[in-house]
Amino acid sequence: MKKLFFLLLCLATHMPTQAQLANRVTSIPPFRILLTSGSYFGYKDLQINKPLLLIYFSPDCDHCKDFIQTLRGKMGNLTGMQIIMVSYFPLKSLQQFNKDFKLGEFSNIKIGTEGNSFLIPGYFKIGKFPFTVLYNKVGKRVVTFREIPSWEVLSDFIRKL
Repeated sequence: MKKLFFLLLCLATHMPTQAQLANRVTSIPPFRILLTSGSYFGYKDLQINKPLLLIYFSPDCDHCKDFIQTLRGKMGNLTGMQIIMVSYFPLKSLQQFNKDFKLGEFSNIKIGTEGNSFLIPGYFKIGKFPFTVLYNKVGKRVVTFREIPSWEVLSDFIRKL
């Protein structure tokens, strides 16, 4: 009986609470990516007090290309925001994507690969591209888009930040 009680006590103290699980999903994942510039960038390098638009994408995905083309045309509305674009594709593919869409023109966009770590897809259980998450200035998740958001919907959330 004492062994059973001890076992249950150990399990209870090591099981995450609902609040811990909710916090895990609402906070920024501890990512580290290799940027198209060749340097590394991680979640600890994010600017404090600045909203974040995190986009998980594939450079071969037509939906991703359309979404980025839309965002590119609206960059005037996104100057106060950090945009981090992450993929698992090789750096060379991302460098070409960056060049094709001329994203290097925007200082608030960073593009990189997480390689084969698949941390972000595992963190969010990503099934489709592009996957987009918007965080507020203190790093709390505001909204997650598992489908491509229209500019109207996305900009409505951004205006409320």
